Amino acid sequence: MLMTLPAFVLCTACGKTLPGPIAFLDPAAAAPINSLKPEATASNVVIEGKVKTVAPMFGQAAYEVTDATGTIWVFTQGTAPPKEAQVKIRGVLRQDQGELYVEQQ
Repeated sequence: MLMTLPAFVLCTACGKTLPGPIAFLDPAAAAPINSLKPEATASNVVIEGKVKTVAPMFGQAAYEVTDATGTIWVFTQGTAPPKEAQVKIRGVLRQDQGELYVEQQ
């Protein structure tokens, strides 16, 4: 069951206060991509969407996931899913040079 809160939530995993509403409370619920904020960096997240772009790299891969609210890059040590695949992934929200991305777990 997806739970949302209208104010702020303390992330017990990272000790940070996160703005609501968020879907991080139910570990199986996917958060809308536009709800991922820099304040939640280093938090565990679940996202769901369609693979828009795949960028293979030496020893890892990156792919862009899009949902109805936005787009975010996902980095993985494994193989990226094919373009247009519907995915639901768990990862850690990271930020580099002002850009948010998910490091797949």
